Amino acid sequence: MRTDPAVPQPAVPADKPESSQVGVRVFSELNASLSDITGVSMNDPGVLATYTLVQQQLPTVPTIESFVASHQIGMAQLAIQYCDALVESGQAGSFFPGLQFNAPPATAFADTSLLIDPLLARGVGINIATQPADSDVRAEINSLVTLLSSCGAACAPDRTKTITKAACATVLGSAALLIK
Repeated sequence: MRTDPAVPQPAVPADKPESSQVGVRVFSELNASLSDITGVSMNDPGVLATYTLVQQQLPTVPTIESFVASHQIGMAQLAIQYCDALVESGQAGSFFPGLQFNAPPATAFADTSLLIDPLLARGVGINIATQPADSDVRAEINSLVTLLSSCGAACAPDRTKTITKAACATVLGSAALLIK
């Protein structure tokens, strides 16, 4: 008589780590958010061309664990294009009220709040517990503006616009907008 072998006991399944409560915006959400914040249409020719170029480079899965460096690069490129379109459009004056785009940087950024306040309000959110501290973002943007304005009297005529685009892209291309 033959005895059946003992049935092995199944291994105890390993617990998977708990899923993060933090996620990222996927490509279509990023595009829509940037359009909503800046007021620049997603169909703006420059924006549409950049979006088409970097779409596959942007996050496709909303989990933070899936985020890789190429996502950040694509996000930065898209933010730069939206900020360029904003500053070069007629909408820039209403987005940054009081900012003199044709003035030299020393004059235009004598009061950096004209640049920073709209970026904080629209791109980061003000006094939101899960976002970076307003004072930290303000300090970083002030530092960037100071560095980029250091050309003195030798600044190119469009330097103020360039600095505005850089500050805008810094805020809109940051984790403050990417993470949800």
